[in-house]
Amino acid sequence: MRCNICDSDRFSPLAQVSYHGHVSPRLEFRKPGRFQNRPTFAAAFARACLDCGAIVYFVSQPELLRLAEVPDELGVTNYSRRYFDEETDAWIEEE
Repeated sequence: MRCNICDSDRFSPLAQVSYHGHVSPRLEFRKPGRFQNRPTFAAAFARACLDCGAIVYFVSQPELLRLAEVPDELGVTNYSRRYFDEETDAWIEEE
């Protein structure tokens, strides 16, 4: 994993995002249809770049599975189902 800001590969361990009553960061996509809800996914985890401080957010496994179910509506192509396993601190790819 590399930082998109400074190209560093030094990141903090994965941490849970906490906002103490404030709204957490969310991915909000365009509405797929006129009378359909906007697909929204909450960020649950993050890592911080140890060189520039940029924060990279991640959705939880249940949110990622929800996200993977709507790629056609979002216009996503060439995707694989992957999720971040907190216990092993690694990405898992499902076929």
